[in-house]
This record gives sequence, C-alpha cells and structure tokens, in this order.
Amino acid sequence: MKYKVILFVSFILVSVIASFIVWGKGPNSLTGSRVVTIARGQSAWSIGQTLKNQGVIRNVITFFALSTAKGFSGQLKAGTYRFEAGQDLSDILRTLNEGDGLTITLIIPEGASVKEIEDRLSQNGKQVSFNKVDWDKLGQKYSFIIEAVTIENNFVGEGYLFPDTYELEFSALADSIAGKMIDNFSRKVSPFFEEIKEKGLSLREVVIVASLIEREVKLDRDRALVSDIIWRRLKAGMPLQIDATIVYAKVADGQEKKPPTKADLGILSPYNTYLHMGLPPGAIANPGLGSLEAALKSKNNEFWYYLSKSDGSIVYSRTLEEHNLAKAKYLR
Repeated sequence: MKYKVILFVSFILVSVIASFIVWGKGPNSLTGSRVVTIARGQSAWSIGQTLKNQGVIRNVITFFALSTAKGFSGQLKAGTYRFEAGQDLSDILRTLNEGDGLTITLIIPEGASVKEIEDRLSQNGKQVSFNKVDWDKLGQKYSFIIEAVTIENNFVGEGYLFPDTYELEFSALADSIAGKMIDNFSRKVSPFFEEIKEKGLSLREVVIVASLIEREVKLDRDRALVSDIIWRRLKAGMPLQIDATIVYAKVADGQEKKPPTKADLGILSPYNTYLHMGLPPGAIANPGLGSLEAALKSKNNEFWYYLSKSDGSIVYSRTLEEHNLAKAKYLR
C-alpha cells in the first residue's frame, strides 16, 4: 500500500511538472511587441528573469531547463531584441542563440552634419550623442583625428564620420558607432595622406575645405573649380564669405536650416566666414570622397567669385562687379 501511495504521488508530481513545462513552453501573453536588451555577461537564469519581468516568457524555470536541454545556456547572446505577441519559448531561445538582435540600416548622405546623423539615428529609435564619445581614446587608435580633437572646441567628429550605408546593432554605443565611421574614413582617405603631406597641408585643413565644397557645390564638374577659388582666397587673405557656414552657425544656434538673409551675415559666430578670415574652426559637414579629392586636387582657374543657381549649377565671376551683376540676375 505504501509503495502505491508513493507511486501515485510521484505520478501526480511528474504530471504537474510536465504540465508546468508544457505551459511554460507555450506562447507568451504579450499583447504587442516588446523590445528587450540583454546585457553582456548575463547568465541564462538572469536572462530568463529579464524576459519574465518583461512578459516575454511565462516561466523562468522552464526557460532555464529548456535552454540547458538544448545546450543554449552558455550561448545566449547579448543584444537588443524585439519579441512579438504569441512567440513560444523555442522561438525565443532560437533568436537569443543565433543573436538575431535588432539592427539599424543607417544611410548617411554626403554632406550630412553630425546633428543630421544623430537625427537619422533618432528616427530609427536610437538616441545617440556624439558629444559623449571619448574622442581622445579614439585618437589613440586613429591618430589622424588628434589635430582636430586638440584644436577644435567641443569636437564631435564633424568631417570624419564618413558618408556611407552602415549596418549597426541597435544596442551599439556612441563610441562604437563613431569608431565604425572613423574606420571607414581611414580606409577611404588614407591613400591621400602622403599627398596631403607633400603639399604642405594638414588633413584637418583638407577636411574643412572639403566640407565647404560639399555644402556649396551640387555638381561634380564644379567641385575642383570651387576648391581652387577657396584655396586662392585663403592665400590672398580674402574672407571666404561662404553662405553654408552661416547656415551651419544658425543650425548650431537652434535655428532652422534655411538660406541666410542679409541680416544673418552679421551673426556672431566663429563659423561666420563673412566676419572672420581664414577657415572656420572646424568642418561644417561630413564630406564624401568626391569633395575630399576636389579639396586636394583643385583645378586652376581665373575666377574669384561664384554663386549657385536654383538648379544647382554655378555662375563664376572674375571681379566683384561681375559677381554683383550675377547676384542681381540670378538671386532676385
């Protein structure tokens, strides 16, 4: 009789445990999607607790038991994941084991500023501030940015976040994102480093001029011509008087990105190239390879002035008088 009781109790216990496991393996009770971040170093049990707290799984014990049975307990990957309503435990474990975390496809167009890159990340639900990047530490790996980091006040990577398409982990930190873009810059631009040195220029100067060209010029045929005008005006001690620097200063001040008015030409900013001689204190955008090449390989010409028409083409002038006539004709 005693053994029959033990057998009966054991049967009930096994049945309860089996039912518990089957119930725990079933679909979750989410009513919508849930984004969950799994930190590096979390154990399978800790991950189970995180998922349970977020309503992604029903039971931690079942999660841990099944992950152990499948050999996943030490193979669950950190990252940010989106879990949907109705997902069962096996599907959740497979996702965590394969590391199918959320990623962002970030497209940076040529001429995008750091602020615009941050805005694009924000549109993907990712809040990033390049102001928080440890640029000194990145400079130890990418020595070519040391000059900009040292000279430019509050350096945020402007000019060196190379325009391209990036696949980023949703959980990636600002330092990692910046490093990926700087590394891309290094691979694309390093072939020009020796030529820059031979011409007696610094990479920082080339990047700044390239950013001016990127913002001012729409057509490839004009880049090298405008480059020559900028370099000659600098050499002659003439103010650059580039409207794009005014726009950059206005946006930095929280204003809208609009063409500058006559009143804007007196804006008090170190980026105002109407008031201040020489180059602005830093790049005003992240230039593409075409503008970087144009900054380094300018095309000799006899013009000192230029203006952009509404269709993107450029009108060149030799004298200030010609330039004023062109402004009266095309910028009514």
